[in-house]
Amino acid sequence: MTSNAQRTDTNNIGFLLAKASQHWNELLARRFAELGFAEVRPSYGSVLLPLFEEDGLRLSGARA
Repeated sequence: MTSNAQRTDTNNIGFLLAKASQHWNELLARRFAELGFAEVRPSYGSVLLPLFEEDGLRLSGARA
C-alpha cells in the first residue's frame, strides 16, 4: 500500500524532473571522474556549454 505522499510525488512533474536532473548530474559526475576530470562538476555546465558552443568566447564573456 502506498501513502498519499508517495503517490503525489511520483505523479508530480516537478518532482519527476528534479529526480531526472539529479540522476543526470550523478551520471555526468561519474563520467567526468572516469575521464580524469573529477574536479569538473555538472553544475559548471552553464559556463562550459557556452564556451564550447561559441568559438572565441572567454570565461569573462569577452571575445578573443
